[in-house]
Amino acid sequence: MFAVTRADAALAKLLLEHHAKADARDKKGRTALDQTKDNAKAATLSALLRAHGAQEIQVAAKDTQLNAQQLDVIAQRQASLKTDPYQGWNLLMIAAWRGQEEIVAGLLRQTADLNQQDEEGYTALMRAAWQGHAKIVQKLLERGANIDAQQSQQKTALGIAAEQGHIDVIRLLLKQRADINHAADGGATPLHLAIESRHADVARLLLDIGADTNRADNAGATPLSLAVRSNDAVLLRAMLAARADGTRADKAGRTPLWYAANLGNDQQVALLLANGADMESQDTEGYTALARAASRGHAQIVAQLIKAGAQTDTATRTGNTPLMLAADRGHVTLMEPLIQAGAEVNARNNIGNTAVMLAAANGWSKCVQQLITAGADISLRNQRREQAMDLAQHAGHAQLAEELKQVAGRSGWLPDSWR
Repeated sequence: MFAVTRADAALAKLLLEHHAKADARDKKGRTALDQTKDNAKAATLSALLRAHGAQEIQVAAKDTQLNAQQLDVIAQRQASLKTDPYQGWNLLMIAAWRGQEEIVAGLLRQTADLNQQDEEGYTALMRAAWQGHAKIVQKLLERGANIDAQQSQQKTALGIAAEQGHIDVIRLLLKQRADINHAADGGATPLHLAIESRHADVARLLLDIGADTNRADNAGATPLSLAVRSNDAVLLRAMLAARADGTRADKAGRTPLWYAANLGNDQQVALLLANGADMESQDTEGYTALARAASRGHAQIVAQLIKAGAQTDTATRTGNTPLMLAADRGHVTLMEPLIQAGAEVNARNNIGNTAVMLAAANGWSKCVQQLITAGADISLRNQRREQAMDLAQHAGHAQLAEELKQVAGRSGWLPDSWR
């Protein structure tokens, strides 16, 4: 009991492992499991107690019709708590949150205020929706609870249920014509919230009922973009089938294809390309999907995009091409397909560096070798008058600097270590 009162899950686990009785009762006849109901944050303790055989005290049949006197007693007990985890909640909100159907029914008979809001703006309907208590949600709706009420973040009961993944509650709310596209703070609709919370079944239900697949949140993110980031190919297919626009970019200029390339998900890239994704779209930093894949080292994605016809020399805002980005990060395996597709090996970025300079500065010997074999000119200098060998030397790559010096001194000759 002490551990539960303190909400100390670690202590409770230790005591239970040493054979403490999970169903012991206090002087009022309450078990530890009953006490967890007084704390909205005690889900871990509740699960721990149930795992060790604890059971709730069942309300006897004669108590199912609670009268006014019994409800007053419950309210008085709640008011007497020294530490109230339900501060600012009325009794209906508490009973709705805890799933106490008999108490909810009794309060509804006593004309409880259905739509009173707590300090965070939640109503009893929202609290029941959060917890997934479908029967209580049904009772509240039948009595006229405001289905469109909003809490402090402008979420409605539907948005809350979508975020928590309670599909039965969502069906009840939609049956009563809850606004399926209502946007909360930040512009997130129930579909956004379901996808962000990884509730794919809820997202598919919302899609089936007609949720707007192209509505963007305040950051410009569409549900399709979020689906890509969740790495759910089934959901992505469903959204594309629902005519989600695969070319829409968010406020950072990032399209769903950009995100798929960034993640290295070849299946998603293939789906988006098949549905008309724009390969040449650039984000606010100038990265195309190909540039992003090259910088991340996703060779399969680079190959897919090249095969689909992506431009190989589109530069970022700093002037770096996909080949430069690959060379800078040492991604030697994807440099060959870029070179074979016609990437310019001697292209310069905004400060005059070439791919071979970037590779040399980072000590990527194999990348340097491949670029020289492909025709990279190591005699070129950047805006600081530095050559590739200088950059290697300054960065502490003495052996590579010496090898570059040998190559420069004997045109067409490669050091033995490179052969």
